[in-house]
Amino acid sequence: MIHREYIKPLGLLLAILVLITYGSLGSGEEAAKINILKFANSDKVIHGLMYFLLTVSLIYLMVKRYNSFKHWKVYLIVLAGPILYGLLMELLQYYLASDRSAELADFIANTSGTLLAFLMGLTYYNLHKAY
Repeated sequence: MIHREYIKPLGLLLAILVLITYGSLGSGEEAAKINILKFANSDKVIHGLMYFLLTVSLIYLMVKRYNSFKHWKVYLIVLAGPILYGLLMELLQYYLASDRSAELADFIANTSGTLLAFLMGLTYYNLHKAY
């Protein structure tokens, strides 16, 4: 049974995972239509932002679950989870999506968003505990 306090963070995490999966494996034409940024490689900003949000939601869930953001296992989950998911999405694009292609730059943008969220979360919880 899922504890009541985990429903909100888990729901947020799952919603972001669904958006990322749909955006990664759905039609490339549909993805291009919803891209509101109109500059070269703007999709990389979207990639970074989505994985930033994914990582923040995972940090939120881990803090709710463990009441802390100071353990190597939590760090491993928060870093490895989104990075491996990003790698999985790129591999699935390569092997399954007919109108999409895997790009190393997308994976780098995904990982950058994850690292930024992790470092900001680490900084926030270290400063929050200090005061």
